Amino acid sequence: MTLRILHTSDWHLGSSLESASRDEEHRRFLDWLLQTLRDEAIDLLIVAGDVFHYAQPSAEAQRLYYRFLARIGSETKVRQIVVIGGNHDSASRLDAPREVLDALRIHVVGGLLGEQTSWERCLCPIERPGGGVSAVVLAVPFVHEFRLGIRTTGRSPAEITADFREAFQNLYRSLADLAEERWPGAPLIATGHLTCVGAEAGEYGTEIHQVGTIGGLPGDIFDPRLEYIALGHIHRMFPIEGTRARYSGSPLAMNVVEARSQRWVIRVELDLDPACPPGSRATTHKIPVPSWREIVEITGPTEEVLAKLRALKSPHDLPPFVYVKLDVDEYLTDGPFRINEAIETHPLASRPRVVEVHQRVAGREDVKDDGEARTGLKNLRPEEVFIRLHQSQFKAPPGDLLLTAFRTVLSQLDEAHVTEATDEGGE
Repeated sequence: MTLRILHTSDWHLGSSLESASRDEEHRRFLDWLLQTLRDEAIDLLIVAGDVFHYAQPSAEAQRLYYRFLARIGSETKVRQIVVIGGNHDSASRLDAPREVLDALRIHVVGGLLGEQTSWERCLCPIERPGGGVSAVVLAVPFVHEFRLGIRTTGRSPAEITADFREAFQNLYRSLADLAEERWPGAPLIATGHLTCVGAEAGEYGTEIHQVGTIGGLPGDIFDPRLEYIALGHIHRMFPIEGTRARYSGSPLAMNVVEARSQRWVIRVELDLDPACPPGSRATTHKIPVPSWREIVEITGPTEEVLAKLRALKSPHDLPPFVYVKLDVDEYLTDGPFRINEAIETHPLASRPRVVEVHQRVAGREDVKDDGEARTGLKNLRPEEVFIRLHQSQFKAPPGDLLLTAFRTVLSQLDEAHVTEATDEGGE
């Protein structure tokens, strides 16, 4: 007998490319996912964080989410759904309807408090159809290091790394102990929304857990009793070397770079035979997610780009999103107008949507179509702003110790936000 699990993450409902909505693609993905749950005879669905793109998602994003959850109960044979909060999600918003969702066998853990007495809500037993428990999910959401007692002020990178390793090891070990005590012999699987070693810069939207300092959490934070660990946060599908942990990646490409690679969800088959040796129960299978819209980049001299725009054809019925880069000798004030003329040669229903235009003037920074430098503040992370300011003032990049100190300041700001939210009863 096996437990059939589907692992997905990082939906980012409500996201957009610049001002271009992704709602229709998300609607189609959720319809496809529903059909996949039926076709694959899935028993357990795990959504490993970043359900929404914004802490205060739009009404349409929430409607897509709850409509999907409601349809699972009536249109599939899924027995249990586990949803955890990611760093993009509002923990309190995800948790708000928890009592209602619990009645529908939808186990939601939006966030985690620091007190171990609160950790038991992470435990989700998966009941057998005939009675008993077939497995237990340790539903660990994104948890800020402040919640785990980690303080980075005045600590070296090596000390910070050791603190993170110990804190997360304790978290997973304690939850495994609780699960084994309550349901002896039941296989254990877990979730996580974090950055492990092997992830590369640009494969996630926001740096969390001091990744700039520690370079990612080591694989040995996961308790060896865990048969499978369903991870979220990184947008590429890949396993963590030497562990049973795996990222499913985002089902929709979030930018033009991600659009160059296939998107996936993961089917996991968990062998429930008591004779199966521990540590070898889970087998994984990749399921490709269809693409409903192309995200393309067109670059080159102006006339060449305009010709490519006129000739652009897409294999999908949703019009493509296009990033345009013009190589010019001088900035063209009529560049956007000429691009609009080119795309208007397409029928309205299939007309490409140009989401961003840059003009690359030889020897200068890329310039957006409104004349603003591409590297404006809104396009830079705080650390990148700090590095550029240091480079400008001192003609050299900041050293490792100074960067670590700056990241500590950012972490302290996060800690202050977490403390304030706790005091106010928020996430």
